[in-house]
Amino acid sequence: MRAGKHDCKQRTSRDYHAMHPSAIPTFLALLLLTALILLSVQDIALGQHQQTEPIYLTRIDQPVVLDGIPDEPFWQTIEPFPLVEQTPVFGSGPLYPTEIRVAYDDQYLYLSAICSSPPEDIFLTSFRRDHVTASNDYIAIVLDTFNDNETALSFSVIPTGARVDMAFFDDAQTTGSFNSSWNTYWDAETVVTGEGWTVEMRIPFSSLRFQDDNGRVEMGMIVYRWFATNVSVATFPPIPPNWGFWSFSKPSKAQKVVLEGVQSRRAVYITPYLLGGLDQRYRLHSYATRYTRRDDWTREAGLDVKYSITNNLTLDVTLNTDFAQAEADDQQVNLTRFSLFFPEKRLFFQERSSIFSFGSLERSGAGSGSTTSQLFYSRRIGLVQGQPVPLIGGVRLVGRAGGWDIGLLNMQTQRVSSFYSDNRTLPTENFGVLRLRRRAFNDYSYIGAMTTTRHDAGGNYNIAWGIDGNIRVSSEDYLSVSLAQSARNDVDYAFADPDDSHMHARWERRSQDGFGYDVNLSRSGGRYEPGTGFLLRRNYSRFGDRLFYGWFPGEGSILQRHQLNLNGVVFYSNDDGSLETLQYGPAWSGTFRNGNNLNVSLTVNRENLINGFSLSERAGVPAGEYEYVQAGASWEIFGGKLRATFSANGGTFFDGTSASGGISPIWILSKHLQLSGTYRYTAISFSDRNEEFHSHLGRLSINAAANRALSAAGLIQYNSAARGVFINLRIRYNRREGNDLYIVYNEGFNTERDRETVRLPMTSSRAILIKYSHTLIY
Repeated sequence: MRAGKHDCKQRTSRDYHAMHPSAIPTFLALLLLTALILLSVQDIALGQHQQTEPIYLTRIDQPVVLDGIPDEPFWQTIEPFPLVEQTPVFGSGPLYPTEIRVAYDDQYLYLSAICSSPPEDIFLTSFRRDHVTASNDYIAIVLDTFNDNETALSFSVIPTGARVDMAFFDDAQTTGSFNSSWNTYWDAETVVTGEGWTVEMRIPFSSLRFQDDNGRVEMGMIVYRWFATNVSVATFPPIPPNWGFWSFSKPSKAQKVVLEGVQSRRAVYITPYLLGGLDQRYRLHSYATRYTRRDDWTREAGLDVKYSITNNLTLDVTLNTDFAQAEADDQQVNLTRFSLFFPEKRLFFQERSSIFSFGSLERSGAGSGSTTSQLFYSRRIGLVQGQPVPLIGGVRLVGRAGGWDIGLLNMQTQRVSSFYSDNRTLPTENFGVLRLRRRAFNDYSYIGAMTTTRHDAGGNYNIAWGIDGNIRVSSEDYLSVSLAQSARNDVDYAFADPDDSHMHARWERRSQDGFGYDVNLSRSGGRYEPGTGFLLRRNYSRFGDRLFYGWFPGEGSILQRHQLNLNGVVFYSNDDGSLETLQYGPAWSGTFRNGNNLNVSLTVNRENLINGFSLSERAGVPAGEYEYVQAGASWEIFGGKLRATFSANGGTFFDGTSASGGISPIWILSKHLQLSGTYRYTAISFSDRNEEFHSHLGRLSINAAANRALSAAGLIQYNSAARGVFINLRIRYNRREGNDLYIVYNEGFNTERDRETVRLPMTSSRAILIKYSHTLIY
């Protein structure tokens, strides 16, 4: 950042003051007490399911030929589920006649579907596994296997026979409450005809986690059909669209079903792998006159073992763990003074990952979906500054036992040389997590506890622990409370000291129909630092987030739904109560009958910076007090096989101005090829200081599939702020479930190679890897 004179107000004693830190635990206690009073005034049994009696699914004793044609005689003896359209008009029948039936035998749960449709309305979009897009037609079954009204597993298939499996958590409350990287073992076949398409699914009970009572299993179930031609969905049971996009997958609204005579299937999956390849990196020579290339040949072998201890408790053991086939992270441009947050994409950490979530979402800003704090963040394990660190191995135990949800994880990293210096090593580290929780008060509430540990060979350690609860206090109102503490070897610790603690309370109304609210209060101490977690800010108190009113206009309107929000969040320093950040403003979002979405917002920002931050070598924001206003809009167009999202933001920015715009198109050329991309341009000007910042962020994704077994995915990214082009290519041959051959190519290119004293090499890094894994099932 270039220094320069600027006119900024400095902090003074007249700045806003926070609630005194000692008052926050009392406030949290009052919230909890209020919730308990409401529970006693209302019927505590309100948590019991308000639907009809459970449905007993049909048990069969005849063989099923999985060919996509449900012509076995027993199918005709089973009554199809009556589907009801959820959107665009709730309560009507499905767009086209649809018959979905479910049955089971000793080993499998089966689904069949007969989907009537004109040939021109059948979208054959992809052969690729886990291709999640609204441009697909889907038949799906959602199973709340733990019957906890909060988590669920989704199995869906599209007309090409490509499968999509996902794990939902947090009652599918937000657009981010699912994990599309989760995979398990199951099969599906489809047949396309001149009158529509037909489906058969087969899901092994060994792939599900459930509790049985002498062979009797009760779980929640939703079946639905998604129509891409008019962006509509029809479900059983009927579910109003009152809870956002994923309302049709909401576990708490599932129909309870019963299976009898189902016994535990304790399968053992043993997956050895072989890995070979070349990794090339460039480092500055010791004389600092040139860059030299280092070639590391990789020859590795490892083993993953998955064992079902019970039908709802699974143990995973991994040795010499490898994530070579993991997707590359999306490039980002950071326009803040805080660290960037990247989602977890490594499959090992995906199964039942929601059990390791603690507390509830604490947003980083007004209207933001990103988080401020997490007690456990799995990307702390095996990644340093985005670079992989080899793992010796580890164990994971997830599931349920005796009414308790259990999550146990322990991983050990190897001692390795630093990525940036041959003279520095990264010590071996051990990471541990234990998570427990169970239902309390009613079927929709829980209390829990978590502890995390991190220590290295040098004797350094970090320990964090906490208790949390999520309590349903009325049919749509939930109270979440959490309290966590941390301790490490180089900092003095005192039990119950607010400086070592993080406290958070949230009261939200989940229905989007009518008046609603999402109110949060939190405090994070100056010494609180979970070594296996994520923390965006330190030593603050926070209050927010939004009030809203939602409408469902009805059949005569061009809108399916729309919502008016008043967003607001404020952060205060715990040291002196002075204001750090204030954001507030209105926002409106609307979903049209054709599936298009429009969002507009206006945000007033006030920032008091103790320390400035840099955007680049040529521009930055000095310390001082600022007030600025930003406006934004986005327009998402659903056009079948061609979709696009347009966005624009602009206004003042600290003591300057900013403008940005972007486009993200998706083009499905055929069932064999899909192209998608993103381009975003940002321009920031500080005219009084003669500083400017410009960034270009481009991303091109190419997905090709010859059939369901052979596929390729390419990702090319350009980030002007990082001054690089990044390529990730993955070719996968999946002969059958659990048997995979991957060829992975990664390369980074430097742009502006003369920006340093010593000219940078054209390539910053390159890796070519081949990995084969083969699963044996016992």
